Amino acid sequence: MPTKHARCSASAAYRWINCPGSVALSDQCPDPGTSSYADEGTLAHSLAELKLRHALHEITDAQYKKRLAKIQQDDYYNGEMDEVQTAFPALLLTDKPKYAELVKRSIVLKCPAILPLSALAMPT
Repeated sequence: MPTKHARCSASAAYRWINCPGSVALSDQCPDPGTSSYADEGTLAHSLAELKLRHALHEITDAQYKKRLAKIQQDDYYNGEMDEVQTAFPALLLTDKPKYAELVKRSIVLKCPAILPLSALAMPT
């Protein structure tokens, strides 16, 4: 699991989309700490990233199994989390293939480019 919150997190997108300078300014703020909800969410995101990297063949089966075993030992891990995160890569790569490249780039960049929100809209 990451030990530091993302600079351009989805939860703060409302702020950095409207004020890109807030990213640098927030680096000067003290760390607000964590909560059990944040820890569970971080674990779920780590599991989603692991499953997506495996689906994209960015890691080997052995690497996947080793990292998955570590995640499964966490107190916040549960079957429902695993089920939801198993569907995540399938949704992105099978049902919505146009998002595959965007997903690959966002994993590499770790901080998404500022895009108009319409660029992220799901097709109807």
